[in-house]
Amino acid sequence: MKKYSLADDLAPSQRVTLDEMHAYLTRRPNDPFEAHLHDFNQILWFRAGSGVHLVDFVERAYEAHTVVYIPRGAVHAFRKDLRVDGAILHFDDAMAMGGSDGQSLPAILRALALSSQPSRTLSPEQASAVNASLEALRSELDSQDGFGKSTDIEAALRLVLVRACRYFQDGSESKSKEHKRYLDFLALVERHYLEARAVEAYASDLGVSSKTLSRAVHDAASCSPKDVISERVALEMKRLLVHTDLSVKEISARLGMSDASYSTRFFRKQTGVAPSAFRASWR
Repeated sequence: MKKYSLADDLAPSQRVTLDEMHAYLTRRPNDPFEAHLHDFNQILWFRAGSGVHLVDFVERAYEAHTVVYIPRGAVHAFRKDLRVDGAILHFDDAMAMGGSDGQSLPAILRALALSSQPSRTLSPEQASAVNASLEALRSELDSQDGFGKSTDIEAALRLVLVRACRYFQDGSESKSKEHKRYLDFLALVERHYLEARAVEAYASDLGVSSKTLSRAVHDAASCSPKDVISERVALEMKRLLVHTDLSVKEISARLGMSDASYSTRFFRKQTGVAPSAFRASWR
């Protein structure tokens, strides 16, 4: 599986790119349509059209006025449908500065992606605001004035991301204390799933009881905290199976599992198929 990276020696102003979707897909006749991953973040903005996009092994339909967040490391691909109008934004974590709440915007978006909501269809008013902020970013990227260019690009990118975060969290459920606790839990799982599998540890970090955490997760996602942790581990195992040649034993060691037999049973329970069968189906 192909992996795309930004060069280490790029200037800050080159660590953000914004392309028109149709032109981007047309000049790359194969790569976007094959499952791949990259070590930077991506936002897809579908102004018009419809079709299907693959994100972390799940096919999702899109329609006009839909914003999709693709976190760094996610496996994704377009289905061959060029009847779209939109934009593709690439940026690395370094270009998105931390918010006043201490969380980086990419981390917030990544948590939302893990909450089974990697996309959101916007109202006409919201879509207009997204178009305006993307055009402002495009203007800064195209500017020939070198003075302060990186700062201007960072500010314009931040406006895009702030609006994306706001609209992702626009549902009434995201305004509740319980839902915020659920999102905080997702962010913790993303950071610590390799070394922490006990629900009690996450509850302690959040300053709540395991029962309170379980209630918040069940209300938001109709599952248990243990289910969330297991799903994140299974997702990482899927990624390693598909985009590396590591053996199941080596993957087990990387994920902190006791042995290959245990990880095979775990993966089969989570996905319904053996690791070898899953790898073969995506290669």
